[in-house]
Amino acid sequence: MRATLLGLALATALGVPAHEATHARRPHALAPVAVGPVEPAPCRPTTPGNAGESCYREIIRELAGEALPLDSLYDSAVRHREEILEQLKAPVRALFGDTVTVIGALRTLRSDDRFVMHDPDEILAAYRATVPRFRDGITRFFKPYADVPLAMRTIPRELAANSAPAGYGPSPDSGMVFYVNAHQPGGIARMNVELGVAHEAYPGHHLQRIYGLQYGPPQPVTRETMAFVEGWGIYAERLADEAGLYDTPLARCGYLVHLLDVFMALQLDIGVHARGWTAAQAADSMMVVAGRPKVQAEQYARRHMATAGQLASYGVGFASIVGMREVALKRDPDGLAAYHDMLLRLPAPTLPLLRAAVAAAGTTSRD
Repeated sequence: MRATLLGLALATALGVPAHEATHARRPHALAPVAVGPVEPAPCRPTTPGNAGESCYREIIRELAGEALPLDSLYDSAVRHREEILEQLKAPVRALFGDTVTVIGALRTLRSDDRFVMHDPDEILAAYRATVPRFRDGITRFFKPYADVPLAMRTIPRELAANSAPAGYGPSPDSGMVFYVNAHQPGGIARMNVELGVAHEAYPGHHLQRIYGLQYGPPQPVTRETMAFVEGWGIYAERLADEAGLYDTPLARCGYLVHLLDVFMALQLDIGVHARGWTAAQAADSMMVVAGRPKVQAEQYARRHMATAGQLASYGVGFASIVGMREVALKRDPDGLAAYHDMLLRLPAPTLPLLRAAVAAAGTTSRD
């Protein structure tokens, strides 16, 4: 996954204060158990391993801003995963015919040199060529805004092995930067380029930052806001799909595969920290169900063990943002740009705050 941990790592490496590091089918609704003031989770695992169910519930409550039922989250993640695998059949068939299974195709797309770039210059050029198309292709989903320049750089080679394919964050000398992991071991899958631009740039984290600069302080990336901030990144990938920007079977596979990874991560994070799964079990699941190469699966399993809740925040935030969007659009079917404007103006977003803002907007529209 993407921006938060990478942004903090880059902030340290590039001399930027850590607190400045910014960053299908409809999801099943995630019903909150309780809503109220969120106190910091009392547990903080100091070494990689299972956080334990009680501690993990507190971590999820802090990430989301409200308590959420782990069993419902787990079951929802499994349902999403199964639905996405079904959706992948069409673009996989367009690429490979009937010669391979979906899981076999995912393994090929993630690791075969026909579908993976290794040359840093080629990788950087592919991302650069995609940014303008996505910037121009999503404007109808937003109210007018003044664009902010976005630089593009490669992630330092020494950080590449433990970094995501792409990230977004500040630079001490050139404003906001789209970081590309052009030195990632094993290369960058070509299918990751379009969704990476959607997640990190337009309409993803860079557009979040633009709204913050124009309408108030940029939204902070803290444990209390992580589900909202990273949920927006995944939601931005969906918006690009709705705009028709994944215009090849390969790009469509990339979007769906990453969405599969999002819900696989939610399932595995709960499995590891609340159900006692080992890192080996998590890695095996990623290889068998999502077609990840062994080295990638083991890398993500280590992240699950070391960062309880972080990889779950993407799915939790995405599902909640989409759920609130459905509520808003039932009242105003043409109000998508207004919903995005309201959502991106929240100064320190949490999911209860988003729910309250949607309810308040509904009250105002009826007055």
